[in-house]
Amino acid sequence: MKRLFAVTALVLLTGQMSLAAIYIPPTPTSPFVDPAWERFTEGTTFQWWTFGTPLVSSMSTVLPDYYHNPNGTPSALVLASQYGVNNDIWFDEWGGHFGVVPLSGSVIADIPNYETDNPYKDILIQFIWAADEPADPGEEEETPCVTVEIDGVYYTVDPASDLLLGLTGEPGAGVYWHFSTYLLEVEPNPYEEKITVSGNILIDELAIDTICFPEPTTIVLLTAGSAGLLLRRWRK
Repeated sequence: MKRLFAVTALVLLTGQMSLAAIYIPPTPTSPFVDPAWERFTEGTTFQWWTFGTPLVSSMSTVLPDYYHNPNGTPSALVLASQYGVNNDIWFDEWGGHFGVVPLSGSVIADIPNYETDNPYKDILIQFIWAADEPADPGEEEETPCVTVEIDGVYYTVDPASDLLLGLTGEPGAGVYWHFSTYLLEVEPNPYEEKITVSGNILIDELAIDTICFPEPTTIVLLTAGSAGLLLRRWRK
């Protein structure tokens, strides 16, 4: 299930009102969650990979299926592994899910950012995955590793939540599909970050939201400036 919204906005051009369509891309539905902030507003980015298109090779650059990023085009370097009896690097259907990539390598998402010196930003990472092999008796299934590279420094992110979605039903693989979320705050706001999801897993979908927060004084000044502009217009 995907949601597609198109809203109509009034745009002031040369003193006259006209209608203009603003396109808002589809966003993932449950189990994916909306970020704490409002998407598609100033300072935010959104990118969503469904991996619905076959990979060209085991090392492929994949653009998101849907995104909203005013700073440039995000991309993901997918390092896939050969998996299954046919050594596939992509599955049209696997475990009841569609568009599945066996990693045993990584997905490295490159997210263009706002080139402003904002004090901090929040990043929400969400994806659906399954382990590519069952756990040993008494052990838990292998979990993915999520890291964020900022200015050449790598930071490991712990999961905020992990939800079991259902059985994969695939012999020789992990028992469950998982939905995991990761949330981190970065200080100060970097101009670009690389987000890596790695491990012996199969990945189904990946969504990344970001928001940059300006200085509180900047917000106050902008608000005051807008109020002053409205006041001057009112007095004319």
